[in-house]
Amino acid sequence: MRLAPRPGEEQWITEHARHWVDLGIISGEQAEEILRREHAPAIDAGATTEPEGRRGLPLLAEALSYLGILLVTSSGAFVVVHFWHRLGTAGRIGVGLVVTAVGFGAAAIVNRNADAGSVRVAAFLRLCATGGVAIVAGVTADALGSKDAATTALVVGLAAFAANLLLWRNRDRPLAFLGALAGLVVSAVALVAVVGVEPTPSESGAGVMVASLALAACGFFGVIHPSRLAAVLGEAGALTGALVIAGDHPGAGAPIGLLLAIGGLVLGLVTAQRAVVGVALVGFLVFLFEALSLFVHGAASAFAVLVVGIVLVVVAIQTSSRGRRPPRDRTGKPGGAASQR
Repeated sequence: MRLAPRPGEEQWITEHARHWVDLGIISGEQAEEILRREHAPAIDAGATTEPEGRRGLPLLAEALSYLGILLVTSSGAFVVVHFWHRLGTAGRIGVGLVVTAVGFGAAAIVNRNADAGSVRVAAFLRLCATGGVAIVAGVTADALGSKDAATTALVVGLAAFAANLLLWRNRDRPLAFLGALAGLVVSAVALVAVVGVEPTPSESGAGVMVASLALAACGFFGVIHPSRLAAVLGEAGALTGALVIAGDHPGAGAPIGLLLAIGGLVLGLVTAQRAVVGVALVGFLVFLFEALSLFVHGAASAFAVLVVGIVLVVVAIQTSSRGRRPPRDRTGKPGGAASQR
């Protein structure tokens, strides 16, 4: 039973839920569930409700929903591709409109349940619907005389970015955020091709690294939501850019990669973001091997990386075990007074 909230209580919860997500105390899904429950109509003392387990979408049903959506999408795509050359412009635009309408319509129906599983399935359906928007944009650009593949890709990327941006709106919506980011990346790559610039591998790596560092900084400081996902993607992108630079200039790329990995490791530990720590550790081992390969050839560098990896694992296990040890009393015995009862 939940009584009606006092005046100002709902606003307090709404303001603090986002702050709790930024601090990592709760996840975005937990925040949405809290807001949904607290903002729902009050329940009378004599009202009866269904058990909680019956209202939520079971995990197996959620997995089967994803599988069904993928099967329908892949089979539909196979049929459309088979007859694509026979369809005119109107028919191809119609295919995109159908995909968009079905995706958003199904998402609206699924989202009525308002539980966490249904919200995730609805988000996936909306992501599929933005694919229909991209199809319409690409076909329209081609029909208007854009026969250049790079120009068409630029229009498709911008359309996907705009559609997912409207769904994301800097809220804790991972799939919409990923869709907007993917559209932005496609647009950037296509724009470089349209302009006719041919950057070197080092220049491309540097561009990716700088953009990824900006994304990671926005994630760490909570400017972009979901902040944790932005931080992880930014760290991974920065390390990838450094790896591209290392392929062209090993003497510069390896030290840069090591610095990025160490910086990501420190920030991940300080902010208690395990995913960032994991990405940074992998990057550290990769660039440590790259750096050692500059001075030590053969199996020696690989053996050194193996030893460092084992040491890191042992330190991590010891640190974790130390954090779980029971408190000691004044005599130094574990458990204190509680253990003597």
